[in-house]
Amino acid sequence: MDYDWNKEGIDIRFISTYKGGNNLYKVVYFVFAYVKIAVALMTWRPDVVYMHMSHHGSVSRKYCIHKLCMKYKVPDVIHLHGSEFESWYYECPKRKQKKVRDLLVECNNLITLGEEWSRRILAIEPKTHVFVINNTIHIPREMIRWNEKCLNVLFLGVLVKRKGVADLLDAIALYKRKYGQGRMHF
Repeated sequence: MDYDWNKEGIDIRFISTYKGGNNLYKVVYFVFAYVKIAVALMTWRPDVVYMHMSHHGSVSRKYCIHKLCMKYKVPDVIHLHGSEFESWYYECPKRKQKKVRDLLVECNNLITLGEEWSRRILAIEPKTHVFVINNTIHIPREMIRWNEKCLNVLFLGVLVKRKGVADLLDAIALYKRKYGQGRMHF
C-alpha cells in the first residue's frame, strides 16, 4: 500500500470491499465499495481489475464486481486464496454452484496457488482460465535437525489442521520422547 507504484509507471488504486462487523455493517460497507468501483470503472477506466477471493461472502462480492467489470468491458483477474473454497462450493445449493462456475468461466484469469488447486478448480469448471503460481519456498534437502539442548517453537498461523498444527504436535511428541519436555520452549 505504501509503495510508490507511480515511479514504476503504474497507477494502482485500492478499494476495500470487506470490513468486519455485524452483517448489516458488512453489507453497507460493500454497497459503498461497489459504488466506488462502478465510478472507477466508468471514469478512470483501469486496464485490469485484480481481486482476491476466498469463499462464502467473498465469492458473492467478487461475483458482483466481476459483473460490473463485464458491463464496462474491463478485464478482471481473480486470485483464489480460499483454502475452504472447494468444500464450501460442494455444500452450496445447485443455483449458487452455477453462479460460481459462471464466475470461474467468465473472469479473464483465475490465479491459483499451485497445481493442486488448479486441478480442483478445473474439476469444478473445466473451462476456467487458470494461471498457476507455485510456492517459491526452497525446500532444503535436510528437513529436520533437532537441537539436542533446546527446542524453541514459534508457530505463526491459524490453529487449524490445514495449517499443520497436527504435524507440529506430532513432531513435538517425537522430540519429547527423545529428549524430554524440559528442553522445550514455546
